Amino acid sequence: MKKIIAIIACLYISMCFADQSPNQFKPSDNPYTVHAVVFSENSAVISSPMAGLVTNLLIKDGSTFKKGQILIRFDCRIQHALLQKISADIKLSLINKESYAKLSKLGSASNMKVAESHANFEKGKKQR
Repeated sequence: MKKIIAIIACLYISMCFADQSPNQFKPSDNPYTVHAVVFSENSAVISSPMAGLVTNLLIKDGSTFKKGQILIRFDCRIQHALLQKISADIKLSLINKESYAKLSKLGSASNMKVAESHANFEKGKKQR
């Protein structure tokens, strides 16, 4: 019952304002318009393609900046460690691939192991 009343109320309100075009009122004439400036004193949400801890914020609120100027610095130790791990994995998979290729020439490795070592090497390269 409450949902029906809410729906009817929404329909009534939308019908009341349906005949008013957006250009009919100036912002000062419309009693439902509120002008405000919203700002944050303690925190702000900044979008970035990576998540991380901000170490330096190099500009102040409201200041101007030029194209290409560094505005913020992140703590990238985790990303660097991950890159080093992936590089080590790639190096290991390359050694593994080369070893299985040599063993295959000697007839000591199966085609499956050679293919698997090659696939692991290619997979590692794609992660980087």
